[in-house]
Amino acid sequence: MSRKSLLLFLSLIPLVFLTACDLDTISEVKNDPYKYEKDTAHVGGVVTKTYAVMGWGVYEIEDRTGKMYVVSRGRGVPGKGAKVEVKGHTKNAFTVPGMDLGTVLMESSRKIHDD
Repeated sequence: MSRKSLLLFLSLIPLVFLTACDLDTISEVKNDPYKYEKDTAHVGGVVTKTYAVMGWGVYEIEDRTGKMYVVSRGRGVPGKGAKVEVKGHTKNAFTVPGMDLGTVLMESSRKIHDD
């Protein structure tokens, strides 16, 4: 590897860490849900469960720290196994008929990763 290539590689390493640091972990959001009622939470993970009915969708995402339900209104739900990034605000004691979901993230935006 040439010196120029090495310097370029080393200069890009901090960008990788900055991108990863932008995400909140699910455990951070669940441990301080009141903070994220006002502040936007930005979490990422893999979709493990999905439910959809009449324009509403609920899906569960999992990261390395835990699982959390995300509520989507009018946007459908991503497929099971999809890798997603979600932004939104928390809502406590969220229930849908037959299910108590606890603290959920009310989705304001979503990005699906193809990898």
